[in-house]
Amino acid sequence: MPPIPGADLPNVFTLRDVPDMDRILAFLDSRKPGTAAIIGGGFIGLEMAEAFHRRGIRVTVIEKLPQILPLLDRDMALHLESCVRGDKFAVMTGAEAKSFSAEGVELTNGAFVPAELILLSVGVRAEVELARRAGLEIGATGGVKVSARMESSDPDIYAVGDADETTHMLTGARTRIPLAGPANRQGRIAGAHAAGGHFLYAGALGTSIVRVLHMTAGFTGLNSAQAAKAGFSFFTSVTVDPNHASYYPGSRPMRIKIVAEEGTGRVLGAQIVGEDGVDKRTDVLATAIAGKLTVFDLESLDLAYAPPFGSANDPVNTAGFVADHIVRGDVATISPEDWKPNGEFLLDVREPGEVAEFGMLRNAVHIPMGELRDRLGELPRNREILIYCQKGQRGYLAACALLGRGFKDVVNLRGGFVQARLNGF
Repeated sequence: MPPIPGADLPNVFTLRDVPDMDRILAFLDSRKPGTAAIIGGGFIGLEMAEAFHRRGIRVTVIEKLPQILPLLDRDMALHLESCVRGDKFAVMTGAEAKSFSAEGVELTNGAFVPAELILLSVGVRAEVELARRAGLEIGATGGVKVSARMESSDPDIYAVGDADETTHMLTGARTRIPLAGPANRQGRIAGAHAAGGHFLYAGALGTSIVRVLHMTAGFTGLNSAQAAKAGFSFFTSVTVDPNHASYYPGSRPMRIKIVAEEGTGRVLGAQIVGEDGVDKRTDVLATAIAGKLTVFDLESLDLAYAPPFGSANDPVNTAGFVADHIVRGDVATISPEDWKPNGEFLLDVREPGEVAEFGMLRNAVHIPMGELRDRLGELPRNREILIYCQKGQRGYLAACALLGRGFKDVVNLRGGFVQARLNGF
């Protein structure tokens, strides 16, 4: 509970347990608020924002960080934000609450957000006071330090779930992951040991999923910042594919971002944002990480296919194909996250209709893919040519075509125009 003036007002709530939910429900039924502000853009905050929105309430999510869902890379979080913003669902990032009142939230920048109901959801801190009094060792992350048997520093006392500090499956680093899945498995191991068993906890990947209105975001393993902090040399790939066969009614685009180790191609993390089928692919990729699979393995995974459920090449297979090309260096690529414009010839190979609808990157030259072979004379042979399309596939094909015609310094912009825009270009 942050020390913000007005946090004790009757229209300000937190959500920790069922009695808290009962109080919120009673307020909704009796006061029938038309506006609500959620302080915090994490899992609980976004789930509650959706719940209020479905009751017809105008919702504003206020997040102090530059993005919602900090587990996602910024480009993926921005994509999610752009998909859920609407007339009755606002997202304010880089915004901090200064005070609360019966009328709403005053921000530190002087702005005011009308809100008859305010929910604080600013994170989870381990409740370890009892453990401290018992003399147990508290880890650097603030949780009770435990072994793989879930034993605390006192072997007769176990700690599991939100209160413990365990290890990350990939890095081996001490971490605290307050999620229900790891908590339940840790409880099983602690119970088995208390009864004489000998199970060991392998660590957690932080696999998680959240629905926000019509969108779903899934995460597993390491994001880019976490991979860098852990000392991995890594690359990322982004693919956009329909959740099932595009010719079958109702397909929706799914954006998959893979974090993989340079050289080996070992899968280190995955983030997925889409409307349908995100849960299935998140679980597949979590299993791949736990099994130490590489992006080459993703290519050949034999996944269930029928038109209502997937494609002959599932989005996970396609993510593997694209990441494989990056590892093998078939075509030079660069991520918009790493691109620093430096006088290269920027080539846009999209169709005229796409350029008219979405615009172009600054200083780009437009030559549609279908005209490229007839207009090679317009391209320089003494400069790097950086190619982009809408999402990356045609850019790759265009790069192959130029390399086949003798051009030497050709690079494809991963994720294309959409990914570049998400990264501020």
